[in-house]
Amino acid sequence: MSQQHGANLLLNFGVFSCFALSQVVFGQTLPEGKGKAAFERICSSCHTTAMVVRLKNTSDGWRGIVDDMVSRGAQGSQVELDNVVLYLSTSFGPDNRVAAPSAQESAPASSVPAIALSPSVIGNAKRVMAQNGCAGCHRVNSEGSYLGPALDDVGTRRKPDEIRAAIMSPQPKVRPENRQVRLVQHGGKTIAGKILNQDGYSVQMVDAAGKLATYLKSDLREFTIADTNPMPSFGGKITGSELDDLVRYLSSLGEPKE
Repeated sequence: MSQQHGANLLLNFGVFSCFALSQVVFGQTLPEGKGKAAFERICSSCHTTAMVVRLKNTSDGWRGIVDDMVSRGAQGSQVELDNVVLYLSTSFGPDNRVAAPSAQESAPASSVPAIALSPSVIGNAKRVMAQNGCAGCHRVNSEGSYLGPALDDVGTRRKPDEIRAAIMSPQPKVRPENRQVRLVQHGGKTIAGKILNQDGYSVQMVDAAGKLATYLKSDLREFTIADTNPMPSFGGKITGSELDDLVRYLSSLGEPKE
């Protein structure tokens, strides 16, 4: 399998953490097996358990994906990489089934009543998001920017009260996987986006449109990584039923549909 095909697989299935920023802790749902430790060490900086358990791939498919990640900066010995491929193909092959958490385990506590969303609630929430420019940083249903965390599955990662707090009083710092980077080339061109990976020679990033790119550090005169959260507080701006509908809508994203 070519590296390009491996990259296409990653894009199609949402393996990159920047496209699907699930915050499930590594090891929480991973089965035991040879290569698990290598997988956690090599892959944990970019991927989460939730992403992996959704994929079902053949040994050749996983080999192509691992080879592509190595070409993008993932580091490990050949033995470790072989064990990663073995672990993924054994644990997450086409015929494997991974049990989903029970409703009791996965249902988040909330101050917002768990009710079926009406079209008016959904429409109101989407209107509020449009009016406040949420798509400038976030993606929902394949629309929006790649600079901030995708919101397609935020309901599985955050409790409603946590979503409300993030809207009203965002944390001052972002998680490492959401850090943004600013590059200035020797010719003066400035490039901004979200950092994926870096080593001693290069930096890999994704821009707002989702374009993946690698830049040699020797071609840069400035390389700055920012961990300050660029999201403003919407406290006092989004209030009342608009806030309640927005929290309900976001909390529903990622939930299985009947």
